[in-house]
Amino acid sequence: MLHRAEHEVWSALIAASAGGGSVFARRARLRAVKRAAARLARWAAECPSNFASKERLVAGELARLRGDAAEARRCYDAAAEAAAAAGHLHIAGLAHQLAGRPDQARDWYTRWGATALAARLVGR
Repeated sequence: MLHRAEHEVWSALIAASAGGGSVFARRARLRAVKRAAARLARWAAECPSNFASKERLVAGELARLRGDAAEARRCYDAAAEAAAAAGHLHIAGLAHQLAGRPDQARDWYTRWGATALAARLVGR
């Protein structure tokens, strides 16, 4: 199940970040993010230590897509907190990056060992 959860997270993030396309393509991407968010929410309810950070991250992207910046920020903050507690360093970094906090994202990516990714955030 952990591999499926990773697939759900990354597929949702890719769909959320894709821009353009027809109205139908945008709706399909939104449905994909919603489905992933629902699955992750079920899994997070059963095992928060494994799934809460990922669920909150995808929920943040869903809120962003809906135009709710305040909710997106709350979700990213919750994702970063849950990720830090669970040792999901990459998710903590990504949550901070999506929240627009490049310095914190860089710190978490460096802890994770993704030094090239961390270096790309310098000066932003």
